[in-house]
Amino acid sequence: MKQHIRINEKYSDLTAFIEALPSRFSEEGNTIYDARNRVKIFHPTPDGAPIVVKSYRIPRLFQRVVYTFFRKSKALRAYEYASRLISSGIRTPEGIACIELYRGGLLAESYFISAFTPLESLHDKMDGKTRIDLPLVKSTAAFIATLHDRGILHGDPNLTNILVDTSVNPPVFELIDTNRSKFKKHLSHSEIITNLVRLTHIRPLSEALTREYALLTGRNPESTIREVQKGLEHFERSRRIRHRIKDIFK
Repeated sequence: MKQHIRINEKYSDLTAFIEALPSRFSEEGNTIYDARNRVKIFHPTPDGAPIVVKSYRIPRLFQRVVYTFFRKSKALRAYEYASRLISSGIRTPEGIACIELYRGGLLAESYFISAFTPLESLHDKMDGKTRIDLPLVKSTAAFIATLHDRGILHGDPNLTNILVDTSVNPPVFELIDTNRSKFKKHLSHSEIITNLVRLTHIRPLSEALTREYALLTGRNPESTIREVQKGLEHFERSRRIRHRIKDIFK
């Protein structure tokens, strides 16, 4: 089995721990997420400071070929994008290391190791079902506008992947799960609308976020809201169809 490891030189003291991770991951650490991928907390340093290790699901054969020869793995992109976001002035957990394991010449397992962040997600801070926290909505819209102004498109910008510190004013935001992000010189109108669609499926909250974003960026609020709501309906309809097809072939 071939192994590729990249380690942030700031964390060179963790080299032994990182090199041993693939053999230790399944039995050690504290699981905080376990669905398509698995995320665990480890405490490998003498002072007990936590770090986060994300193990990506082993890709299907076609994906293994793609990630080996044509595209960077999710773990490598997460590692590289962390430093790119930080360099752009956007907070995200600092990348510590990336591990890629190859079997039969193709990518099999991959891990992204990052610093731990204690911040809560926007999803936990404002569910939008009982009330709209307008000050937080305005701050969130301003953060999204800043991302777009810097040519950054988070690949899955749902409110679970945007963390926030509301103990300070204005709130401070942080991005996670960034491996599908895009970095461009200029974002098209359709790219912006699609990105806004992915923020939340809760209609009142989506409308509030879109309105504030439009006001901040000089767009017509009502027409922008209509575009986002239309995009949201199309996204949800497509998702229902995909789920029905999957159910048929189960």
